Amino acid sequence: DYASAWEPLKKAADKQVAGAQRLIAYYYLNGYAPAIKNAKKALKWFERAAQKNDAIAQYELGDMYDNRIGVMQRSLNKAEYWYERAAELGNADAQFALGWYSEMGESAKPDLAEAYAWYYLAARQGDIRANKKLEDFQHQLSAEEISHAVEIAEQFSLGGRKLVASKKQNQTNK
Repeated sequence: DYASAWEPLKKAADKQVAGAQRLIAYYYLNGYAPAIKNAKKALKWFERAAQKNDAIAQYELGDMYDNRIGVMQRSLNKAEYWYERAAELGNADAQFALGWYSEMGESAKPDLAEAYAWYYLAARQGDIRANKKLEDFQHQLSAEEISHAVEIAEQFSLGGRKLVASKKQNQTNK
């Protein structure tokens, strides 16, 4: 029951427990009693948890900025920032979102190899949507491009260079 869980959650959230802060954010986002639905308050609680490296809260922040929930205007830069932070912590939803950004050219021109790498990382964690995207890409990328994308993804997952670093560096060089 949401109402009876509120007080212990709120106490834990006030003591800076990231998971409790994220749950309080969901209370506000969804209007679970006793909280009144308030996306701006949800955003603030997600931010608190995200600052403590809660990957789910980081993903949720990215989603809120991406879909203009609790913010005045959509911010692709902020959405991508939070998706990247969550993806670096292994959040498959964030990895899928970054794959979509790369594929569709949301924040830069489309980069199918980078999209493949993000989808590959998400698929390794069982993301069904990412598996479907990888199947679709078999017809769009050469075997060499796929091999390179997998190599980049493997380096990323081993703590190597960041996937997003190459794209941002290319943007600043133009």
